[in-house]
Amino acid sequence: VDEALEILGAMCVEYSAILCIEHNNTGHTYNQAIKELGAASGVRLWLDQAGKPWVASVTSRAKLWTDLKKAVQNGTVTGVDAVTLSDLKKVKVDEHERIVLPRTKAGHCDAAVSIALAVMAAGKARPAQTGHFAGMLDRLKAQRLRAATQGNRRY
Repeated sequence: VDEALEILGAMCVEYSAILCIEHNNTGHTYNQAIKELGAASGVRLWLDQAGKPWVASVTSRAKLWTDLKKAVQNGTVTGVDAVTLSDLKKVKVDEHERIVLPRTKAGHCDAAVSIALAVMAAGKARPAQTGHFAGMLDRLKAQRLRAATQGNRRY
């Protein structure tokens, strides 16, 4: 768990990502460990409006898969790797309109669940403000140049 948290934490900080962990089974352990790291770690957890992590239920899974379907249809998700595509093809809807994740060698369609959770977490993320950052860098360069040449002006 510690090694996985180190890797997840480093990636979240590097990419300013929101980490969304399914709060079932081993997810309890990961969520608790990340909470114990605190805000100083830089890891941001996905939480709902009530401040709770994502828990898999019939209702939440239906919304999760509906949101993924919409993301594919509207072009937000434009491609996936072969493993995820294979998992997505195995997802079924039973006669009661419930999502069924068949058991595979790698788990219960874990790659498909991962992409669905990522899409959900991305929906909560703020888009990067690249223009603002680039403008800030230009302003800092100009300030440094002015400060460095302040006493050397001859006009």
